[in-house]
Order: sequence, then structure tokens, then C-alpha cells
Amino acid sequence: MTATPTSARQPARAIGANGKQTDGTEDVRILIIDDMPAIHEDFRKILGEAANGDLDAAADALFGGSSAPHHQIGFQLDSAYQGSEGLALLQSAVAAGRPYAIAFVDVRMPPGWDGLETSSRLWEVDPDLQIVICTAYSDHSWDQLTSRLGRTDSLLILRKPFDNIEVLQLAHSLAKKWALTREARHRLTNLEAEVNQRTAEVRASETRFRTVVEKAPSAIGIFRGGFTLYVNQKYLDLFGFQNSDELVGRPLAEQWSPEWRPFIEERAGLRSLGLAAPMEFEGIAQRKDGSLFPAQVTLAIVDLPDGPATLAFIADITQRKQAEQSLKASEARSRSYFELPLVGLAITNPEKGWIAANDRLCSILGYSWEELRHTDWARLTHPDDLTADLRQFNRMMAGEIDSYALEKRFVRKDRAIIWTSLAAGCARKPNGAVDFVCASIQDITERRPAEAARRESPELPT
Repeated sequence: MTATPTSARQPARAIGANGKQTDGTEDVRILIIDDMPAIHEDFRKILGEAANGDLDAAADALFGGSSAPHHQIGFQLDSAYQGSEGLALLQSAVAAGRPYAIAFVDVRMPPGWDGLETSSRLWEVDPDLQIVICTAYSDHSWDQLTSRLGRTDSLLILRKPFDNIEVLQLAHSLAKKWALTREARHRLTNLEAEVNQRTAEVRASETRFRTVVEKAPSAIGIFRGGFTLYVNQKYLDLFGFQNSDELVGRPLAEQWSPEWRPFIEERAGLRSLGLAAPMEFEGIAQRKDGSLFPAQVTLAIVDLPDGPATLAFIADITQRKQAEQSLKASEARSRSYFELPLVGLAITNPEKGWIAANDRLCSILGYSWEELRHTDWARLTHPDDLTADLRQFNRMMAGEIDSYALEKRFVRKDRAIIWTSLAAGCARKPNGAVDFVCASIQDITERRPAEAARRESPELPT
């Protein structure tokens, strides 16, 4: 006889997405391999249209009363009368994407393969196939079966003659197991795909991150627990190393001056314990050749695939420190000049208030600095001289002049009137407005009468 893909069908019921039995789309496919045509007819009667009624009747007999409506599985049966014919049907089904869920295989099928040989070959094509060995004999023990087939999780033994309910139970149980196995594999495949996609995304992100860090114009290092994990090329250049192998795995503190190492170790220890530590500081770093340089460090905590780490941006601030020192020196020189007791010096704002005044000016006017800073120069100017002074001051505010000089009187705190020689000049903002005014004030009270006398005396003949 030749293989006969005839079938007995009943309406399909849902058993699972992978079995394609959901919503009546397709029945569970069963392959019957037996050399006796009568056996095929028996399976069609058991698993055919009367199957649901027989199972319901069995449930009623077991539990009493009428069984509640429940979902049943529909079966499509295909027949083969020799093992090789069954293998051909299975190969075609797998190729078409419509595999069999269960195969009932007779143990003796002369003159071809026996049931064990047939089962072994079927599993080579479809490892998910659930196989039921049908036999009326005891010529193979379970140990012999597993020894030859090498697996037991998809293999059951069914004794002839068949019991209808037993065949139905086997068919339903194995169909559900087959569907669940395929569903689990489907989900696992999807999970593996998601994991692979996520892994690829992470690797791509790491590649982008590494590219950005390598091309960054700043020295960047990554550290954890006080040890170096990664440094970019700018970092190597800054510290005088040739390659990252010289630093990776080494203690971070080695890259700092001996005085700063305890501080660096303490801060790294705090961060490794999840405790707060300054995220920006300045210190003295040490190059490979032992030379030292001032460095500014800015830190950030980053989450890497293997755990959190500290990302450090390090800048050589030697030029900035030199500029700061030069500025401090210049300011010190200016302050020294400002405080010299040679002449009264002051800095005032556009509102005529005092910003700064040296001790000599305070002495000239008879006020302490605390008293001066709560008044303005216009209030201390003699009323008869204020108009002339304001005229020049307002011209400077308007941008017509940048400086002026005149002689004017001030009224001291003790109400004494003194004559002074005033020279004032302004510093302007980028928009041209006056930022502040610098003034030098010299007390000329004592020489004023002599100058007046000279002006009143007749000129001597030459």
C-alpha cells in the first residue's frame, strides 16, 4: 500500500497560537503509521466526528450529570502504511509549514522499518513531534525503547486493543503539549531576538560613546573604586603616557601629587560607597615623568553595563593659574599705589558715591572711610564750587570729555574749608557709558595765599 493522506475532520477549537487551531483556522494534524487498514479505521472512528460525544459521555459517567460545554480539539488524520511512507508525509508537511503534532506508530510493520526505526527517523525531521508507539506485544521493554530512541519526553506507549477514551485523552493531552512546546519555543525565539536587538543597540551606543569620548577635545577618564577603567587619547597626552595599558587597572591616586593622593583616595572611597563627594575640585596632578601641574576636575556618575562608574573631565589650568597670579600681583601693586600717602585717591560711581578712598583722602576730608561711603562728593563740595564741578562732570557723563581738572573747595567734617586740586578721569563700559570715575585730590590750602599774592604783585622788570 502507498501512503494515503486521507483525513477525518471535526470543527477546530482553540488550543494555542503555534498549533494554528485558534478560531477554527486549522485542526491538529495527526499521522497514523500502521500496516493494518483496520487500525486506521479505528483511529478515524475514535478521533473523528464522534470523538467529542465520546469524551463528553465519559465525563458524564465519571462526574455524574450533564457535562458543561467545553472546548475540544479538532483533528485531521493522515494515513501511511509503512515507516518510509510516513516519513515522506512528515517531510512534506514540515516543508509546507503545516507539521504534524502527533504520530501513532505501530511497532511492527513488515516488511519495512519497525516502529522504533520509524520514530527515530521522524524525530530527525521534526524533534517536536509527539509519538505514541502502538503495540499488542511485549517484545520491547521501556529501557530498550529509550536505549534505541535516546529520549522519553515525547514518547508514549499505547497497548492494543485500544480504549477509545484512552486514545482521546492521549490525543488531547499530546496536542496541547505540542502546542505549548511550540509556543514556548516561539516566545524564546522572540526573546532571543529582543535580547540580540538590545545587545546590538547597547553595542552601537557604546561605539558611539567611545567615538565621542575618543574625539573629545578634553582629557576624559572613567574610574571605579579608585582604579582606572578607561582613558582617552587626550588624557594620555595630558599625563604623558603612550598607551592606555599603562593606566588601566592602576590606582587613580598615582596620577596625583603625593600631597593630593590621600584626598583622591578618600573621595574615591566615598563614591564607591554611594556617599556624597564633591563633583568638582582643583588639585595638583602628576605626569608620568613626575612633573606637576594644576588640574581642574569635573565628575559625573554614569551607569555602564557592568555597573556605575565615575566619568572625569580633567583640564590643565596652568595658564589660568598664571593669569590669576599675574592679576593678583597687579591688583596688589595697584592697591599699594592707591594706599601711598602722597595724594588723596578715590574711585566714585556715576551717582557721585564713593566706591573706594585711600587713607590720605580720608585725612584731607576729615572723615573715616565708613563715614565717606555713606555720603557723596557733591555734598562735601563747597556750594560756590559745585556748579563748575558738576558742569565738567556732566560733560564727562555725556561722553563729551573723558577727564577734567580744576581747583575746588571741600567742606571738612570739622566745617573747615580747604582748597584742593582735583583731576578726574572715567573708565567706560563697552556701550560707552561711564563705569566708574578715578580722582586724585591734593590739598593746596597752604599754598593758595602765596599763589594769590603772586597774582596780585606787580611784575618785576626783566
